Amino acid sequence: MSAHLRPALGLSFGYHDSAATLIIDENNILAEHEERFSRVKFDRRFPAGALAWLAQDQSFLELESVQFYEKPNLKRGRLVKKLISDTISSKRINPELINRIQLTSDKNFRLYINQQLNKFGISPKVYFAEHHLSHAASVFYTSKFHTSAILVIDGVGEKVSTSIWHGVGNDIKKLEEWKYPNSLGLFYACFALFCGFKVNSGEYKFMGLAPYGVPRYVDVIEQNFIQIFDDGNYRVNAKRLGLDNLAGFHMKSLESIFNLKARRNDELIVQKHADIAASVQKILDKAVLALARRALRISDSKVLCLSGGVALNCVANKNLVDNLGENAVNFFSASGDAGGSLGAAALSFLSLNRKKLDPNESPFRLNHNFSKLGRRFSKVSCRQLLEFYGIPFTLLQEREAARYLAQKIDLGAVVGVFSGPSEFGPRALGNRSIFADARIELGQIHLNQKIKFRESFRPFAPIVLSEYANDYFKMSSDSPFMLRTVEVREFSRDMTPTNQEEVLEIQLRPLNILNEISSIKSKIPGVTHLDGSARVQTINSADTSFSRTLLEEFYEVSQMPVLINTSFNVRGEPMVSSPEDALNCFMTTGIDFLYLEGLVVDKNQVSNAQKEKFVSKVEED
Repeated sequence: MSAHLRPALGLSFGYHDSAATLIIDENNILAEHEERFSRVKFDRRFPAGALAWLAQDQSFLELESVQFYEKPNLKRGRLVKKLISDTISSKRINPELINRIQLTSDKNFRLYINQQLNKFGISPKVYFAEHHLSHAASVFYTSKFHTSAILVIDGVGEKVSTSIWHGVGNDIKKLEEWKYPNSLGLFYACFALFCGFKVNSGEYKFMGLAPYGVPRYVDVIEQNFIQIFDDGNYRVNAKRLGLDNLAGFHMKSLESIFNLKARRNDELIVQKHADIAASVQKILDKAVLALARRALRISDSKVLCLSGGVALNCVANKNLVDNLGENAVNFFSASGDAGGSLGAAALSFLSLNRKKLDPNESPFRLNHNFSKLGRRFSKVSCRQLLEFYGIPFTLLQEREAARYLAQKIDLGAVVGVFSGPSEFGPRALGNRSIFADARIELGQIHLNQKIKFRESFRPFAPIVLSEYANDYFKMSSDSPFMLRTVEVREFSRDMTPTNQEEVLEIQLRPLNILNEISSIKSKIPGVTHLDGSARVQTINSADTSFSRTLLEEFYEVSQMPVLINTSFNVRGEPMVSSPEDALNCFMTTGIDFLYLEGLVVDKNQVSNAQKEKFVSKVEED
């Protein structure tokens, strides 16, 4: 630990995607999702596993304070108003809401956090940061900007759903806010739920469905459910959508407007669902861009930092970048609630060390990209694991292993990579990734069915050597966090024209995923979505990860600098976090090779008896 700086701890838990972040000094940050330890996807519980990992660092014992990522008393006030409103309208008291109100207070959270931290032998003071301020801090303090507009959009924090801030040096000032239930995040979630996708976990599926549709319902939705004004303001018809309804969103108004029953997640997806997704995405794009321009205007800024759950919508992010410029928008790898723990820790770190930090410089000078902050494992521990199960392996030098696996991928193999510290945020960025050849026809369907065990319409993302990115994608700047889509070069589709008379019939027809994907014409069809876009991750020459080396070797073998990169997990399971997780996923899926911290395992050399020791982790998500 730096002799002159005091460490800080940030926590997020209680709603979804719990996490913990420890800032040791300006060069060292550790952060992890609780789900990676508990193996419960989007785990909302106290991050005990993440804290146990952080407690291994000596600086953890020297903590003087801990900061929670939101203010329970503020949230309590919103819940009380809701209880009164619900009781008047329904003429009954909601016991679940009363229980939440009783638990939600600064006093109760402070007591609970103290009890949990006492188990580690420490008793730091507990502070609370505003939810949207934690989001703002996470993206601004990890940016390269000295001054910036900051836009935060999510479902709801304590009371706020959208906020605009201005960051200068080490300070962040709030300029404007929109309050619950006037929420773009909940507006999007409501339509996703109508189409059969779970709130807080299925919105990215809804986004992936949109390119299969036509945005034919934009006017209908804007006439009935939302207004977006030229000055960037917006107004959601919260009452009609039931956005303030604890028991769930209202589906009847949507069913009436679209003449379609709300879809259960086990029912077929029809064309109308895709058209609704395309329409809602188009509206979100419009609203986010209008808000971004408003944020730039009222803060008198030229660049923008974007955070909150809606900042994970890479299609809306593409629209921002296309309109504002590639170097004018900054994203953070963990824009959702998990990232709030880093924002809370950053605010605490600045408060503790403000007099010792240069206000004209970024408080953090990490020599990586703020995306790989989690735990790592030694080659020795990985070897011991394989020997325990009697799994044959080959020990290779990194470059040699990368060359060997690149040759296998060129022949059609799928490779799981477990190397270095785990990613912080929902995207696999090379250290906990599954790689495959992006040139494979219908690769999306094969990987979804044989590896991920998930819906066939869900696309895969490319990882590309940054020096060749512009050869395959229309982009001129890096995209390290896989948080925006870009256009794929030399893309086309074989499409049959649709007569207006056929539209009604087609609307209720199940999606034919095979036909749709077969229509794609691209040099890299495995990562090209139906609209000719791809959610790109660039990896630059300064990166020292194994995934960079693998890409370099694949380029040498194939003259192709692009690979499919998808998270190392199966449907319903969090990203693998330990060697045991990686081995289990490898053994129970169609992955052909496993790279485990320098050790290479070939599935063909594993006996059926050895495979039977492992159990699939596939669950509903």
